[in-house]
Amino acid sequence: MTTWIGIKAGKRKLDVALLAGGKLKTKALGYDGDELLGWLGKQGVTLVQGRACVAIAGIEAERIGLLLHDEGCPVSMVDAATVLAFAREEKLRVKNDAIDAPILARYGAVRQPDAWTPPPSEVRVLAVLQDGLRDMETFRQDQLDRLKRYQADGFQELVDRVNEHIPILDDAIAKLQTSLANHLAEHPHLTPAAD
Repeated sequence: MTTWIGIKAGKRKLDVALLAGGKLKTKALGYDGDELLGWLGKQGVTLVQGRACVAIAGIEAERIGLLLHDEGCPVSMVDAATVLAFAREEKLRVKNDAIDAPILARYGAVRQPDAWTPPPSEVRVLAVLQDGLRDMETFRQDQLDRLKRYQADGFQELVDRVNEHIPILDDAIAKLQTSLANHLAEHPHLTPAAD
């Protein structure tokens, strides 16, 4: 019998539900992966024999999916709208059009969604480097725009402060560019994916 683990990453916590043999257990946990694994272990869950159904909801959901996948648990990353439609079909109680962990566990048990295969680590690292570089460049441009406004308005103290930050941002951008170039050199098959 497969134990289904439903996980919804909220703003401040993970909502987790276990569904095994028709019995449901729920728990609210922090984002600490060790806390999640510890609680699952205390419930007698063998991850390689369980299945997880995680609502796609940002970086924390992906991080938890990766953690469980790396521990040998098949993980299905599911779209909240699909699960919400399932809940309505099953006439399950849904508050505020939001799914919760028990509904995710039940969805997994009934629909048996395909297991998710996470991208290889070098692809994930590439995405993080690209996003970080893009964010840093955007932040630098925002600072330059502020600098122009401060100069036009005669706020010399703010002009001086922003001028102190620009070289720091330039240095951070240069380091990220170097890291990105090194990563692509180590993994040349990723070069077409680079921005």
